[in-house]
Amino acid sequence: MKEIKVDYNQVKSSVDKMNSTIQSFDTQMPKDLLYENKLDLADAIERANQLFSMIQVNYKNLLLKNGVTTIESIEAMKETDQLLGKEFTSAKTP
Repeated sequence: MKEIKVDYNQVKSSVDKMNSTIQSFDTQMPKDLLYENKLDLADAIERANQLFSMIQVNYKNLLLKNGVTTIESIEAMKETDQLLGKEFTSAKTP
């Protein structure tokens, strides 16, 4: 059976970088782009921009939640690994 090695610090660092990048992700759409334009197309573009902005915010939130879940999973793996290591060491000692 192959051993799976996880560099917990590397994973944490990568998730921290990802979270930093996500936080700087600008989800705001220009509001004055179609100011005082009453054309039907302009209204449709405005609605599309609002929808796109909502999608961006939801995507950003999903990525942040994914980062939290990743850290929680890695911490659980680390704790399990340490517990198994202790049990293995104590089982070897007569």
